[in-house]
Amino acid sequence: MRPPAAAGRYARTVPVVDEVVAKGVRERRLDIARDERRIPGVLWTPAEDAQPRPVVMLGHGASGSKRQDYVLALARGLVRHHGLSALAIDGPVHGDRRVDGSTDGERAFLDFAQVWSAQEDLIDTMVADWRAALDVAQSFDEVAPGPCGFWGLSMGTIFGLPLVAAEDRVAVPHQHDFRFERQHCIDRVDPIKRGARLGPS
Repeated sequence: MRPPAAAGRYARTVPVVDEVVAKGVRERRLDIARDERRIPGVLWTPAEDAQPRPVVMLGHGASGSKRQDYVLALARGLVRHHGLSALAIDGPVHGDRRVDGSTDGERAFLDFAQVWSAQEDLIDTMVADWRAALDVAQSFDEVAPGPCGFWGLSMGTIFGLPLVAAEDRVAVPHQHDFRFERQHCIDRVDPIKRGARLGPS
């Protein structure tokens, strides 16, 4: 692993909680520590090819998680067919961030609405979580430093837009409101390999 890109910005450790290889894709489940926060994430890279590849961050929608079906499908497709790696983290009160362990999407949606109303620094906190996760992902040898992409759906867009504004490494942002068009997303992230910077569609 390389040193994190911004080693002085966050104090963190990166335990790989679990690692699975299937159909050419290596999936690592990560617990990233930022200050007193735990950031649950997943990093997808090629199983055999160790050549560094740009990473695309995938922001799931409310009621989902980092392992939502559409996130898994997109991440694995980016790795297998487009020469990229992929990274996802759980949103607030979603997935492995839930203290009650619930997988009830409706409950997560309602809890998120409450947190959104009550926590004034929620966007800043999630932007910092994403930047910490990106630093960690780019410390793996299989993930290229430098330009990356961001794809967000619904709640993922709420946090993705401020992240794109704050993080110079995001070269190709693609934000969705409520639609999911997998091929269009893939068409948009391919220019990362050329180092291009595109605006939102």
